[in-house]
Amino acid sequence: MKINSIQVYGYSMHFDPEAIQDLILQLDYPYTQGSQDSALLQLLEIRDRVNRLSPPGAQPLDLFSCLLRHRLKLSTTDVARIQAALQTFSAKQPHSIEYETTKLCS
Repeated sequence: MKINSIQVYGYSMHFDPEAIQDLILQLDYPYTQGSQDSALLQLLEIRDRVNRLSPPGAQPLDLFSCLLRHRLKLSTTDVARIQAALQTFSAKQPHSIEYETTKLCS
C-alpha cells in the first residue's frame, strides 16, 4: 500500500516516503556540502509542516518523530540522530528560534 497523504486531527498534507528517505540518505552520504544543507533545509520544512498539524496547545506535538519512527520504520537511534542534526543545523541559521515540542511516541 502506498500512502500519498497524511491526515492528523482533521488536517492533511501530501506524504512521499521515498522523497523523505532520499533526504535522510543525503545526510549520511552527501554529494556535496550544499546538497547536505539543502536536504537539512527541506527536512526542517517538512518537520515544521508536519508538526503544525498538531492540535492547538501550549506546545506542538512532535508528530515528525512519529512519522519517521512509525511510517518510515526508522529506529529510535536514527530518529534521534536526525533530530539532533536538524537541531544543530537550525541553530546555525540566522533568526533561529528554539524549537520545543512535546514528545508523543518513542
